[in-house]
Amino acid sequence: LHTFLEGGISKSLQLRGHDTKMILCGGALSMCTTFHRIDHPPNEWSCKNCINFSERFYKIVGLNYAVYSDYINSEKYDKISDEIKTLSVDKCKKYVYKHVNVGQHAEISANRFFKGYISSKKLYDEILRKELLNAIKATDVAEKVIEKEKPDILVTSHGCYSSWGSFADYFTQNGISM
Repeated sequence: LHTFLEGGISKSLQLRGHDTKMILCGGALSMCTTFHRIDHPPNEWSCKNCINFSERFYKIVGLNYAVYSDYINSEKYDKISDEIKTLSVDKCKKYVYKHVNVGQHAEISANRFFKGYISSKKLYDEILRKELLNAIKATDVAEKVIEKEKPDILVTSHGCYSSWGSFADYFTQNGISM
């Protein structure tokens, strides 16, 4: 659904003369933040299906797109992931990275995943840390997009959650409107 929605908005803008580009995770996120919840967790099949479908759809309709790996090197995140594992949950929730409160976005995402009912503290801590890593990756991608693409506006269907919120916050902090 989000592929059609966001792709439709991008294509509409493109038809009106704007230079648009879709940014796809391409499987680089630790947790998918689409419609996954504790009762409908992410899995390898849905991730691969989303990647394949999105890329084929954007090629068919003529939308310019990139994937996270075009902007970041995933090896960096092993070290960051190890650091995150040593932090308390409270520190994870307050974690600030490149002036973006990525911890807040991770907490919102983890709470969304559990739909308000945390069945296991250990599982919650694991999901929170994965969402924190997502938020850090999204911030790095946003930084690289600004450096390489020089965009003047960000169009997104979300301004919260680990991946979208961190991306959007980094853009607005750098004077790019949403």
